[in-house]
Order: sequence, then C-alpha cells, then structure tokens
Amino acid sequence: MITAFIMEKKNECEYSFFTAPFYSTIRVNIGEFSLSKLQIVEQVLNLVGRGFEVAFHPLFEEIIVIYQKETRAVVAECNLPPKKTVIVGADCGNAVLRGSDVFCPGVVAISGLALPEEEVHIYADITGSLSRGTKSVTELAILHPEQFVFVGRGILKVPRESLFGSDRAQNTRGLAVEVVDKTLPSLSRLPPKFFFPQNFPSLICVHVLDPKPSDLILDMCAAPGGKTGHIAYLIKRNKKAKDSGRVVAIDRTISKVAKIREHLSDWNLQSEAVSFCADSSNPEFVRASLSDPLLDQNFQLQPAIFDKILLDAPCSGLGKRPYIQRHLVMHKLGKFHTFQRKFVKNAVGLLKPGGVLVYSTCTTLIEENEDQVQWILETFPTALKLIPCEPNFGKSGRKESRLAQSFDSLSMVQYFPPCPTEVYSSHPCEGDTIGFFIAKFVKL
Repeated sequence: MITAFIMEKKNECEYSFFTAPFYSTIRVNIGEFSLSKLQIVEQVLNLVGRGFEVAFHPLFEEIIVIYQKETRAVVAECNLPPKKTVIVGADCGNAVLRGSDVFCPGVVAISGLALPEEEVHIYADITGSLSRGTKSVTELAILHPEQFVFVGRGILKVPRESLFGSDRAQNTRGLAVEVVDKTLPSLSRLPPKFFFPQNFPSLICVHVLDPKPSDLILDMCAAPGGKTGHIAYLIKRNKKAKDSGRVVAIDRTISKVAKIREHLSDWNLQSEAVSFCADSSNPEFVRASLSDPLLDQNFQLQPAIFDKILLDAPCSGLGKRPYIQRHLVMHKLGKFHTFQRKFVKNAVGLLKPGGVLVYSTCTTLIEENEDQVQWILETFPTALKLIPCEPNFGKSGRKESRLAQSFDSLSMVQYFPPCPTEVYSSHPCEGDTIGFFIAKFVKL
C-alpha cells in the first residue's frame, strides 16, 4: 500500500485532487447483450480482474459499479524521483491514479538507467515543461521538486530508445509501463460497443433530465459524448414505433464531434442522436442552420423548439478527481461564470414553454454553481423556475452561497463534494464521487 503524500493536507477536498473515487461506474449497453446480468458481471470480471467486485447499481439497470475487495488508497507523494524513473504527462498521471497502465504516447521521459522488465517509479510532470526525451530526470527533480508528482510503480515494458531513439517510430502506441499494486480497475479492455466509463454524478445528471421517447433534446456542450450517448440510449430503450425523440449534440471542436459520433456509432444510436460542430455560446446560435454535408445531416434551430436542454457548462473543472494539474486553471478563475451565461441565454431562447433545462458543472466553485443559479433566477424571473432535482443523490446547496437567500432553493439543487463521505442512499458509490453540481429549471 502506497501511503506517501504530495503535500500537507489542508482539508479533505484538497486531498481529493490527488486521489480517484474508490468506485468506478460504467454505463452498459444492455440492449446489445444477449446475456443475463449475471453473465455480464462475469464478463466484466474476466476483463478487469478477479481482485474487484462488480455489481449492477440497485436502481439503474444500465449502470455497473466496480470496486476493489480490499480498501487501499494511492496517494501522491513529493519525494524526489529515484534513479529508475518514468515521467509521464499530467493527463497520463491522472489516468494512472484511476487504474490505467502507461501507454507510449503518455511517456515524457525515461531515466537513462531504466531497462525493460525492471521496476520503475512513475512520476507526472504537472507543469508540462519537461522536454520530451530528457535523460537527466533525477538532476532536474533536485532543482525543481515541485514539478513532479508520484503516481505509482510499474514494470517498464519498452527500452528508452524505442520512444526517444532513432528507432522510436517502431513503438509509439503500445504499453510502456505495466502498473503494479493497482487499487482501481483498468477499463481499457472493456469493448466500447458495450461499455462506457462515466462518473456517477454525470449519469445521475441525465436521469435528472429524464429523457422521454418523444422528446427533442439539445445537449449544448456535448463532448466527449457520454451524456449524449446516455440520453440517446434512454430514448431508444423506451421508444415505440410512433415516437420520434432524439438528441441534438453540439460541440465547437470538430475532433470532439468526431469522438461523439464514434460513441453513437459504437452503441448503434445514430437514429436517436445527431451531432454538429457549432458554437452554442454565440448569440446567433438560436437561429443557426446546422449541417454536415459529409453525413447528409441538417437541423434548423429556432426559438422554443426543444422539449429539454442539457447545459453541462464549460467550467473550471475543480471537481475532477484526480486533478493533479489543477493549478494550471487558477489564473482563469473568475472568468468561467461570465462565459457560462452566454449558453444560459441561448438555452432560454431555444426551450419550449413547459420545457426543462438542466444546468450542470464538474467544479466545486460556488460562483459557477449556486451563485450562477441565483443569477439565472434573478435574470429570468418570468421565464425560468427552479424545480427539485430528482433523483437526488447529492447534498443540498451550500449556505455560504447567494442561493441561500431561499432555503427552499438550496434544497432543490444537488451538490456532490469531491470528498469521500459515509452518506449514501442505495450504494456506497454515491458517497465517493467527483465534485459535481446539478440544477433543474422549467420554462414558464
């Protein structure tokens, strides 16, 4: 068991930046299986390993929970790297803390003394400033110890020269380090046609939206596509011949739209969802003509057209777990809430009277969560009404926020703190999640 720490804990939420939730949640494409739930669990166990417990969530037939039989925690440490060291990027470091092995694209540097099949210590460069291929890792760490975060140990599987030498083109995608002493399952072996890893609050967010088979739904900031796929799945699951419900997914980056489409294709959801590259924060978006000539897809936006809208708003992301490079967004704090309001204004225009808007973020900041809800209520008093979030697995809104002007309003939103708690209603995974916030409105 690894028990070293990256820094002195100021509080449990600070600590959570360097740990992952103990429970992994997976969305399952039940409709594509000809197996019983017991057989599906057995298949997942064969893929992730017998050291884990696998079970369907008691309330949601499409959610599987995976956790280790024995409680063990990997916590980052601040010791200097030893001589046999692999340095990875920050995103790769987060993935290792969530149970992943290290693959070649994530490797930044390997110390010159490290050889294949030897044990190495894995550190993440949280600044992104280390030159790729650097040999003298230890010397740099002595000068800049704050730059590296310990994320685990493993067995090196490739020689340094295959990544940084003259023959580096021969091995650029495979396994670089097989991580040992894992506390979380590696989910990379789960076939994407049947399984989609997704944080528990993100799954609950879609159930709060409550998609119906006849609903026309807008996902305003859809990448990487998990919520879009979940919405489309729930529409398809309950769809009758007369139903024409579907979700329109938007992202402003074409590569991210491609990822959304890949997931929809994997799950055979093309009839329940379409996706477009567009900027849903643009004031002209409300009347935009969306098209993709390559896929022969078109959609004309107009005011009051959608039954439901999901706004999973761009945010500071301070609820992510782990998030070892969270300091990189600190200079942007105080700017996100203003940007989020552009999306809200468009959502109000596009939503039908009687329609539902779900607003969510994966940050812990009050100004992007409860205070944003209060701004929405003050700005659109005759257009939007706050209603309870059901199902509710989070805590109430925080009393130090502006939303506390109304106690009833605090109880209507749900906040998932990024700190493990003993409080849950039906499964322990509900009390150990990423930081997340959900609010639900109805248009008057």
